Amino acid sequence: MNKFVNTKTGKLYTAYSIREIGDKYVVVFKKGGKEYTYDRYTIDLMTGCDLSSTNDVPTSTGKLIVYSYDKTCYNCGEKTQILTYIVYTGNILDNFTYPWDKIKALKYQNTELHMINEDIEYYGVKVLGDVFSFDEIMVNKYPKRISVAYSKTLRRSYAMNICEHCKAIQGKNFVYKDINCFIRDMTPLNVFDTISFQITNDFLKKCKNHYITP
Repeated sequence: MNKFVNTKTGKLYTAYSIREIGDKYVVVFKKGGKEYTYDRYTIDLMTGCDLSSTNDVPTSTGKLIVYSYDKTCYNCGEKTQILTYIVYTGNILDNFTYPWDKIKALKYQNTELHMINEDIEYYGVKVLGDVFSFDEIMVNKYPKRISVAYSKTLRRSYAMNICEHCKAIQGKNFVYKDINCFIRDMTPLNVFDTISFQITNDFLKKCKNHYITP
């Protein structure tokens, strides 16, 4: 059983699952239940908690390209820099690079959503907030820029950009729409960083809901 003490109240809780993302814990109290995000310092984990192992044996090394672009914050109206990865839905280990291959991106297009909203192509790409293993990498690498927060729209917690000025969260749906426009218009993006990471069995397990070809 996963048990922890809330250091603010001193109460002991039992959770269905606890996972660690950067300086946060994401707690689910019952199977299929809502996710709750806590700062690490507010939780004291009891002995025996089942957290994902970070010491898995590497099978190979991958690289994650981090792109950046400026966006007007919906909350304060200031320009803030957005960081995101762009990977191919058909193989998340395949970074989507410029010049954008629209034909490739259309292979995994969400045609149903495109028929509902033709303003967005719904290309077959994943961005920040879509792939848990990459989100962990981004949160740990840029803790002041990216944080785990709860989305009322998607009703789950995931990694999001934070406005550099007012700290308002910049959700995944807006980023995905922006990236779709950049691909459609063949707009190049700035490569902010390239991160090397170990592809472990634990990494692959966390990516089980995605297409992957090591």
